[in-house]
Amino acid sequence: MALTLIAGVHAQAEEYTLVWSRETGYWVYSVSISADGEYVAASGWSVYLFESLHAAAKIAISSAKAAISSVKSNDYAVLQAESLLKQAEEAFEAGDYQTARKLAIEARERAKKYLGAAYILLLLALAAAVALVYALYRLLRSLYLRWKRAREGYERKKAEVIRELEEVIAMLEEWSRRV
Repeated sequence: MALTLIAGVHAQAEEYTLVWSRETGYWVYSVSISADGEYVAASGWSVYLFESLHAAAKIAISSAKAAISSVKSNDYAVLQAESLLKQAEEAFEAGDYQTARKLAIEARERAKKYLGAAYILLLLALAAAVALVYALYRLLRSLYLRWKRAREGYERKKAEVIRELEEVIAMLEEWSRRV
């Protein structure tokens, strides 16, 4: 219960190229193929829509290119991903769509892993920045509280001095009245 399309029959060598193969799990009663052979619709107990290995490889290569360009640098992981992408494009040009698709998907996954690591580093840097800002906040708050206590102490001392001066003035006024 599989649906298989074989194309590219060479009369002399009797070679066949597997375009795609999918396990349906049920009987397939009708099949329609797009004019360019890129898509196939099949029906049985369910309706299936398939893309050819050529189309899947092309999509996987485009996706890998996008993933790699989003993390472009001289990093080893990106260089590996680019190497895999190049191999995928070579396999695609040679007509080995299954290998091209497999290599392109692996290239995309390598680029995504690198991107994930870059995000983790970014998050770690952000966490360090937050910790630094918090430490700076605590330091400034501590300095402010010290200044506030010192000012309150100054205000208390000032009030005491004013009270003492008022007492001295009051004593002098009383003394001057007596004299």
